[in-house]
Amino acid sequence: MKAIEIDVYLPSLCLYSARMEDDIQKTALRLPRDLHRKVHEAAAASGRSMNAEIVARLQASFADEERGIPGSTRMEGITVNAFEEALEKMQQRFQSSLDIIKREAAELERLKAQVADSGKS
Repeated sequence: MKAIEIDVYLPSLCLYSARMEDDIQKTALRLPRDLHRKVHEAAAASGRSMNAEIVARLQASFADEERGIPGSTRMEGITVNAFEEALEKMQQRFQSSLDIIKREAAELERLKAQVADSGKS
């Protein structure tokens, strides 16, 4: 996997604001091409620069840790779109299961009525 090297400005305390121009540490990152593409796409979708996107995501990960959410329990690498797609699939499976249950209940009612009718004769 080839990597792309980009220059990214990251604050040393992971607190990013325009007021902190003196507290910015220039850092060079090497990213795999697919990760670089994902960051670029996410930045475009959010209207941020790649640098701002990387900083925002790093800040969020550190904020999670500060709230006691360890990295292993977070949904790392799953984008909102992927989460929504997974949720949609789960809803479809649920609806499909519900449809099956409704059909089975209707069949039980039909059989129940048939048994009741046969007992009348």
